[in-house]
Amino acid sequence: MRLATRATQVTPSATIGLTQKAAALKAEGVDLIAFTAGEPDFDTPDAIKSAAVEAIKAGDTKYVPKGGAELKKTIAEWTNKQRGTSYEAGQVLVSCGAKHSISNAALALLEEGDEVILPAPYWLTYPETVKLAGAVPVAVDASPSQGFVPDPDDIRKAITPKTRMIVLNSPSNPTGAVYPAEVIKAIADIARESDLWVMADEIYDKLVYEGSEFVSILDAGEDMAERTLLINGASKTYAMTGWRIGWTLGPTPVIKAMTAIQSHLTSNPTSFCQTATLASFENVAAEVEEMRQAFERRRGVMMEAMKALDKAVTPLPGGAFYVFPDVSAYIANKGFSGSVEMAEWLLENAKVVVVPGEPFGNDACIRLSFAVSDENIERGVERLAQALA
Repeated sequence: MRLATRATQVTPSATIGLTQKAAALKAEGVDLIAFTAGEPDFDTPDAIKSAAVEAIKAGDTKYVPKGGAELKKTIAEWTNKQRGTSYEAGQVLVSCGAKHSISNAALALLEEGDEVILPAPYWLTYPETVKLAGAVPVAVDASPSQGFVPDPDDIRKAITPKTRMIVLNSPSNPTGAVYPAEVIKAIADIARESDLWVMADEIYDKLVYEGSEFVSILDAGEDMAERTLLINGASKTYAMTGWRIGWTLGPTPVIKAMTAIQSHLTSNPTSFCQTATLASFENVAAEVEEMRQAFERRRGVMMEAMKALDKAVTPLPGGAFYVFPDVSAYIANKGFSGSVEMAEWLLENAKVVVVPGEPFGNDACIRLSFAVSDENIERGVERLAQALA
């Protein structure tokens, strides 16, 4: 059977087998603790759910012309207030989640053979999306000693005549790293010098904690709006992962191209989910802050618990809800081939599910989410420490 080349170039998820094993053990009644959550463990705020219910009752269940004009206008106004920009509704595309937004952007801007700079560790979807568009992902590594914040000089050295785009994700999945203003400014300067696009995934922008400050690439100068695709969405801030609402803001010609692509792939996102998202901008600021404070507290619980893993190096995350410890000493001591084998072993021997770092671009690390209860953070890390001792 002959498959399309693009299908053979995409790397299957390294965690599928692990997830299947975990599900089987859980079905058998095994007490597992999972640090795998890539989503808030809080419920969607009631005001948002109520808006969706009322929309359905009112018959808001049809196609939404041009993807929802009212929501686009609201997103543009909200972004302008937050970022000091001047976006109009026609510069917004609402998609089926931020992952869909990223795919649209890659298809609209990348050609066969283009290169895309990915500061590593990176969200595992970025390189696969780049490859699907026919382009080449180029990793620029940042170490735990750097707090997983890339050195702009390393980015500059990685640029070639084929480089088309830099992808930024701050706060970061999987590391929680928040890029300081001077790094953001330096990356903006590099983009200007080499005439590059910047795809800025700011999905965790509202989950930032004491000691860190969120800085957008758009803060580096008004001109950056002309070479930036700004990705955001409702998933993380409003605990709406299952609602699948993401969006892109950018120059009008690119947004038009992305809209044309989306019109043939998915059309508009679910109508009543768009209506519900409107409520997220109006009525839930208190709930958002409560969730942020809970995550900040859990960050402290996680960092305290990680002291039991005395051979691990765990940078303090400035945002999001992950830690990404370097566990290379344990990998070496146990003779594991890498983070995937380690994660499989921990599932069997500690009854704890972690995400291996290999698909995130760093095989010496594992990802632990603290979007779980305080009790499970403490119990889970204790199990890890006992198993690895």
